[in-house]
Amino acid sequence: MPTDAEATAPAAWRWPAEWEPHESTWLVWPHNRETWPGVPWGALLHDFARLVEAVAGFERVRLVVASPSLRREAERHLSHLPSERLTYHEAATDDSWVRDTGPITLVDDRGNRLACDFRFNAWGEKYPPWDRDDALAATVASQVGDAIWRSELVVEGGGLETDGRGLLLASSPWLHRRGLVGPRLEQLMTRLGLTRLLALDEGIAGDDTGGHIDDFARLAPGHDGGSGELLLAEDDGLDVNFLTLEDSARVARKFCETTGTTLRRLPMPTPRSHHDERVPASYANALIVN
Repeated sequence: MPTDAEATAPAAWRWPAEWEPHESTWLVWPHNRETWPGVPWGALLHDFARLVEAVAGFERVRLVVASPSLRREAERHLSHLPSERLTYHEAATDDSWVRDTGPITLVDDRGNRLACDFRFNAWGEKYPPWDRDDALAATVASQVGDAIWRSELVVEGGGLETDGRGLLLASSPWLHRRGLVGPRLEQLMTRLGLTRLLALDEGIAGDDTGGHIDDFARLAPGHDGGSGELLLAEDDGLDVNFLTLEDSARVARKFCETTGTTLRRLPMPTPRSHHDERVPASYANALIVN
């Protein structure tokens, strides 16, 4: 496994944009009922199976199951999917948030892949235990034969995004809460092949991830495959999110004016609460498939 020193040596690794063609999408079959209080478990599994079906309509799904019994449960819901569209991988997990716990995969110009295995600590040690989720990136990367680089930086995939051309999109609060400032931020950007940073302000109300960018801002391709659009959530003037999102919009407009990027605002869904606690909801938090 490469060391940090080896990983910072010059290399032609690139972090592709999410909209670029990819071999498959990783998902984790749900099993932690504490994550879904008050939700009928059968209905949740039914809806998750529909998610797997939707993704499998465009590309292979690599579905992580935490035990043989959970694989049998998943197979009862997904037996109609062909094997070329669905591959099972057994690996211990604490939860199912694989965008945050899985590897960030880099590619080079020869098609080689390098899985970046960052530390995961449940969004600032909020939801113990997290040791199995911390081990997931290396586990699944090894199962598909990818080279692995382990870093001591704390990073979740939902906290950052790229256009595949050297841009890092993140929120300033998330970067600071993960200690990704100064030399650590430089190390992260060097490893991921990034040269520019667009840091927006705080995320939306109810977010317990510490400011993940995927809750309120995303990049989208232009006509040439580059980052032609910056998608930013917006809310009406009476909502608690309004001022925060407008602050981010001011920063985003300056960026768009200097780069030729189009700024597109996405309306926020009607706010929801669970036991009087605000639940974050945004159209920005989506998956782009092939």
